[in-house]
Amino acid sequence: MKRIMLPVLLVLLCFTVITSLKAEVVKDIRELFGENRFIEVSLQEINHIKLPFQIKEVKTSKKLTLNITNKSLFVRLNKNEPAELFIILNDEENRVVNIILIPKSIPAETVEIIDPTKKNEKIRRAEKSLPYEVVIRNMVISAKNSGKIDGYFKKDFTDENIYFSTDQLYLEKLKELKGYRYKLEIWEVTNISGDSLYLKERDFYTQGMRAISLDKHELPDNGTTKAYIVYPVEG
Repeated sequence: MKRIMLPVLLVLLCFTVITSLKAEVVKDIRELFGENRFIEVSLQEINHIKLPFQIKEVKTSKKLTLNITNKSLFVRLNKNEPAELFIILNDEENRVVNIILIPKSIPAETVEIIDPTKKNEKIRRAEKSLPYEVVIRNMVISAKNSGKIDGYFKKDFTDENIYFSTDQLYLEKLKELKGYRYKLEIWEVTNISGDSLYLKERDFYTQGMRAISLDKHELPDNGTTKAYIVYPVEG
């Protein structure tokens, strides 16, 4: 059996609206730029814009009827002309959401602006309060047991063909689980050496890596295992 050294590598109803008449528009906060900032809303009625974080302030040069309630903005256009809004969020970065409302003769709109990468508050508190070693251990155990970590943003890579290959191993990225401070990558490792191999975690070390765990260490030819690798989110 060969041994291997491998340097691899987130409703408070203020106005009465007939729900059955409302259409709902969903926008990804990361994609609000260019033409995608333009959102059609009702000219005659009060529209509801839902944000992923509390709203700190709204700035606009137009004379609009605005009401802010936590993560909700209720707005009515008083003129038949587009209105540009700068919505300042009460998040860690004080991000500004820039949208342009286009008045139409339609029923009141509900516009939901989502943030798929929004940090789970429970995870944030856990990662900040628990010892580093406990956080890492819990991440790896959860990923091994279920392929996910509660509250972590999951992205699959099975259709993206992200891989790394040597003359002995073929590694393909399957999944990424992202929390507040740390992210865990799941890789499938295949032995293509033509012989059996014995793998060690340290053989996979790369700069910035916080932890790695293998499902199996002994691999026959064409055998596979999974590697669970933890990095800091900013890494």
